[in-house]
Amino acid sequence: MLGKIICGPRRASRGEMNVLFLASLLATLACATGLRAAIPEARSATPALTPPFGPPCEPPVAWIAPDGDALRFGESVAADGGFVAVGSPTAGDHGNEPGEVRVFRLESDGSGRLIAHAVARIGAWRAGDHFGGSLAMRRLPQGLLLAIGADGADSVELFRTGDDGRGWTHAATLAALHADPGAEFGGSIAIAPDGCAVLVGARRADIGGVIDQGAAYLFELQAGREEWKQVACVTSPSPRMSGWFGFSVACSDGHFAIGAPGEDAGSATGAGAVHLFGRASGSAPTSLGSLHSPRPLAASWFGSAVALDGTRIVVGEPRARVSGLRAGVAWSWTRGEPPLDATCFEPPHAAEGLAFGMARGLRRAGGVLG
Repeated sequence: MLGKIICGPRRASRGEMNVLFLASLLATLACATGLRAAIPEARSATPALTPPFGPPCEPPVAWIAPDGDALRFGESVAADGGFVAVGSPTAGDHGNEPGEVRVFRLESDGSGRLIAHAVARIGAWRAGDHFGGSLAMRRLPQGLLLAIGADGADSVELFRTGDDGRGWTHAATLAALHADPGAEFGGSIAIAPDGCAVLVGARRADIGGVIDQGAAYLFELQAGREEWKQVACVTSPSPRMSGWFGFSVACSDGHFAIGAPGEDAGSATGAGAVHLFGRASGSAPTSLGSLHSPRPLAASWFGSAVALDGTRIVVGEPRARVSGLRAGVAWSWTRGEPPLDATCFEPPHAAEGLAFGMARGLRRAGGVLG
């Protein structure tokens, strides 16, 4: 399934920079890395941004697909340690084409401006795999670990590189044991902070005859060798047909959060849930409880996105009502027993179908909501 890896640092072309796309991601990332988000080639951005954690960065900037040849460029994004990976799961979007992932390195030019360098382009040969539909990345002491989901092929591809982002090599292919085809394994991915565990969602897995109940699979790196082993299959404590458990996943310091936006919350059908798990080394994951929206609403899809970092949990609810409109919100908790009261983040300008909270990113220094 794997295709080519095209490496070689170069300055991102003028066509790769634009103020119309991914503005909030780069603005918040610049805050987290201590860099100002200013690109010489980019025009001033007009949208007002209100990041939920920390002050806004000005001016926000963004990329578009090089030469406009990948209209789904940006369907998935991962960032860590000054690097950003951007997925195009059907490059070109002119049919059922192979996907690809582009990796950029961000740095300051010395005057406080942020420069992006394209350092890698990773592609797949086979059409229909949805390669790049989901991404996760960790910057580790030994370099970068990038996980790329291909839920059309029910697989996740792992790549490694040195600390400079050059010299990418394919490290492993992850696939679930005994999973049915079409489970969409790889539709969501999370990498543990130490880079030794990967959690993969399969939101359409049929479990015990329950259609699209969903599951999540935990893989661990075996000590002393580059070999990954599936160590657990995690299922929902409140299974439901079309519950989509594993639609979103997150992990941090021995804790997991798994979203199931199709599950019920009391009488609110399809309101969604997030299930929390803990795991000590060598033991099976144990349930630590569940989270539901403080304002449960049928088909509001709480759990469509989840982020977990330290003691903070952020959950997206993209069809929640804001001023009577299904605009979406995000909720933040401080993890505890039980969690403290939630903080609600609403979009600055609510609109019907906005789907605010469908995407999220979180680090201790800040966060971003899409």
